[in-house]
Amino acid sequence: MAEYLLPVFGAGAVCAVCGFAAYKRTGAERLALSVLLLYAVALPLITLVQGWDGTLRLPDGGGADTSDPEYIKVAEAAFERGIEEHIREKYSLSEGSVTVHCYGFDFSAMRAERITVLLSGKAALSDYKAMERYLESLSLGKCEVEIEIR
Repeated sequence: MAEYLLPVFGAGAVCAVCGFAAYKRTGAERLALSVLLLYAVALPLITLVQGWDGTLRLPDGGGADTSDPEYIKVAEAAFERGIEEHIREKYSLSEGSVTVHCYGFDFSAMRAERITVLLSGKAALSDYKAMERYLESLSLGKCEVEIEIR
């Protein structure tokens, strides 16, 4: 960033001095100084863009290691919670009445081989077949809805 800001401030200072010198000048001279100022500001930016190789990097120089088992376990838990919250909102079910378990979770595709939804309490009276069809239409994995009696 310093390789951009230092030339810009330097060019801005030179243009400001020229601007004071051209205060009582004609419109053409002021236009020429304006073009010079725009050029001076854009030149460092152009050199930065030309030096960019097109890759975006995180500040630490890399991303998260997605092959780490702990990372995959956290992603799977978030996947389950997301499905659970979506079902509760869509079917107006209370918290704690829906439990979701995923088996054969594939992190790269964000889907599971099998998704089991357990309904308990008043949620057990919901239309579980419609729930299964809806979840399978989302292409998240094969879905089974079961009723849990407590």
